[in-house]
Amino acid sequence: MPIRVCRPRLLSGVVLAVAVLGAGCSSSDASRPAAPTTIEPYMAPTSAEDLGITLDPDGQPYDSRWELRGRTAETRFLTEMHFAGGQVRIMDGNAIQVDPGYFGDEATAVDFADTEVLHVSIVWERTPRDGEVFESVLGVRLDVEGSTVDRWSHFELAYGTDGGVGGVTSQAVIDWAAANPTDDEFFIEDPDFGADYELGDYDGTPGIDTLVFSNGFGDGGFPMSRGFDSSGELVSVLIWDTRYPWRLAVPGGTPPPDVTSREQELIDCMNGTRLIDQYGNCS
Repeated sequence: MPIRVCRPRLLSGVVLAVAVLGAGCSSSDASRPAAPTTIEPYMAPTSAEDLGITLDPDGQPYDSRWELRGRTAETRFLTEMHFAGGQVRIMDGNAIQVDPGYFGDEATAVDFADTEVLHVSIVWERTPRDGEVFESVLGVRLDVEGSTVDRWSHFELAYGTDGGVGGVTSQAVIDWAAANPTDDEFFIEDPDFGADYELGDYDGTPGIDTLVFSNGFGDGGFPMSRGFDSSGELVSVLIWDTRYPWRLAVPGGTPPPDVTSREQELIDCMNGTRLIDQYGNCS
């Protein structure tokens, strides 16, 4: 899992420059696909079908143009995690596997005040294929038990990875690793765990404090959103992959402004009041 090679791919995202091109392999001109047919940019009423947009039952477009083709999303509780002082740190999973103490300054800080135990769930993308259902990670969600999200914040960068894995740990783990350097190649003994996720307890006190997960769609940057209750208190955080429509996977709470603004842009393109680019996409 720490090393991925020869896997060209494009991650779709509309915020924080999270659309990134994965590492690829060289090819001859003869093997390259033909360039897409282009048109002159225009503004005119255009159907959702022509724009490749998926609509909900009320005719509202979703923020992502990911073709569903029977795909669904399902959120399932995974475990409780313990974060000393409520200090959650989100970072490249490879950095946790190798040395969280050394790479700790690169982590994104999310502090839950005095709440030290959080419920962790995984949002799974379920894809039917040949009579079976295959699952991959769409998101990782941490919640204060019994809380309700009233609104989600703007997307911000959660982590970037060159190895296709993300991670969640505590500041206590980072501090412990920094104070106890070793000559071992990896902080996590077996980083090639091969599964969708691995849990661990590394800070010296009982309770799972570390999660490393395969993010399901390769390398690049991945965003997250913080969830607040009606009183404005932070009660949740969701590490996300924008390839899937937010509203189909995350019920409850006003979606991130990035999601609602993109939905409005798509409405504007359908109404002919926003530019459609040379490739036929809503700009």
